[in-house]
Amino acid sequence: QDDTLATQSILEPVTTKAIYISRMTDLLVPQKVEKKFPQINFKELVYPRIQSKVLEVKQKDLFFSLTHGIYRNRARLFQQNRADDPHCQNPACKRENLVQDIEHIFCSCYKVRAAW
Repeated sequence: QDDTLATQSILEPVTTKAIYISRMTDLLVPQKVEKKFPQINFKELVYPRIQSKVLEVKQKDLFFSLTHGIYRNRARLFQQNRADDPHCQNPACKRENLVQDIEHIFCSCYKVRAAW
């Protein structure tokens, strides 16, 4: 009779949802950014803002890539050997050999200086 119970429990149908939940709970590894900034509570402060309903998909993607340091810029592409040089392509920035990193794109590029 013990063999019958064991066989029945093995043959119970397994749902995709059950597999997904078990994989997500077993394999959840903190993101690199969470390890880099342990003082920030990403689950309460950052991730809910990325998933905000008022943001459009492109805005969510931008926020996610900025948060995780994967936003595409020439400095990063140069590190990956996908760009010839790390310098900004704006002629004014190019004259000064300014490296196009995230800070440059949003703060110091001649294209955005007027906005700030």
